[in-house]
Amino acid sequence: GADTATVKATATTGNTIDWYTDSLRTTAPLQLGAATGVNSYTSGSIINTTTTYWAVQRIVLTGCLSAISKAVTVIINQVPDMPTVTDYARCGNGSIKLSATAPATPSGNTITWYANSTITSTLSTTATYTTPTTSSLTTTYYAEAKTSLGCASTSRTAAVAIVNAIPTAPTTYSDSICAARTTGQSVSLTVSAVGDDNNYIKWYASTTATAALDSINNSLTKSLTATTTYYAADYNPVTGCISSRATALAKVLALPTPVTTATNAAKCGADVASITATATTGNTINWYADSLRTGSPLSSGIATGVNTYTLTTPISATTTYWAAQRVLQNGCLSAASKAVVVVINAIPSAPVARDSARCGSGVVTLIATPAAGTTVAWYAAATGGTSLATTASYSSPTLTATT
Repeated sequence: GADTATVKATATTGNTIDWYTDSLRTTAPLQLGAATGVNSYTSGSIINTTTTYWAVQRIVLTGCLSAISKAVTVIINQVPDMPTVTDYARCGNGSIKLSATAPATPSGNTITWYANSTITSTLSTTATYTTPTTSSLTTTYYAEAKTSLGCASTSRTAAVAIVNAIPTAPTTYSDSICAARTTGQSVSLTVSAVGDDNNYIKWYASTTATAALDSINNSLTKSLTATTTYYAADYNPVTGCISSRATALAKVLALPTPVTTATNAAKCGADVASITATATTGNTINWYADSLRTGSPLSSGIATGVNTYTLTTPISATTTYWAAQRVLQNGCLSAASKAVVVVINAIPSAPVARDSARCGSGVVTLIATPAAGTTVAWYAAATGGTSLATTASYSSPTLTATT
């Protein structure tokens, strides 16, 4: 490239060297020699094209010049342009392979890599350079183009090796729901995750899956029939770096078995009653007014084993209640409910009875006619007590007075 230059010629003993711009020495010398031996000439200004100078030997004592001048040439070789490079980045610690492309002209250019823009010690003399493993976030290297003659580009091109931080795995939140009452019917669950601000959550079906189920939303909703594990990763859209995957469990909870053991109740006429159902270990009983459990429970059990439901208001008609088994730990109810019946039996009409009389002490036989479909029971009092007989007629013990 353009520069000043120094040329040299050697004079024999008793001679010196004069320097001219042409072989015919038509102009004054550029420089007159002052000594014998090696004489040098340095251009007074920068030259940018190949230039020939002429060295003439002169006798120091007489000033006579040699008949022939010696051509001494300063060759200006082309300086290559700066190479082109591309910055490279990776996620997390490790090495990075940088590459540079040398200019097409002059032909035969090569690439040399350096640690900074001025250092002379080289890192590599190939088109690619693999950096050491490093944890620093950014390191700049420099590529220089060189011709086959050793001319280097006037400047070095910076190539940046960027080590981007890998996001921390997100915090995940699982979800659980009781299985559907109908076998094979799916239920909806939503798992969620929280990562760094400005990052996205990517959801995957496994630890190794490459295709994301969702690439932008913090939550993932799925219809499931069985417990399923999903995997969330925190993704930085600027650097393209992604975290390790964290699990989020979408749990479909098993339903308890239906109630198998229950006790009905029966009453005569409007009354209150108590009914029971037995829960298996780890479960309790919820009582409902209908089999579909459309409303709130009439009563919610708190213990396993036998659970009793007692009516607080008298009922006047046979009524069915429904016992569902509930898991104490998670509240899931059995798919089916057990019917438990309080039977209200009608109170029959009083029998038609007539008084009997006799003269003097003795046994008296009383007769009563019951309503159709009923029988007669005899008692010694108007209410309560133990029946004396269950036949239509009743013979008293020996009486001495009207009873």
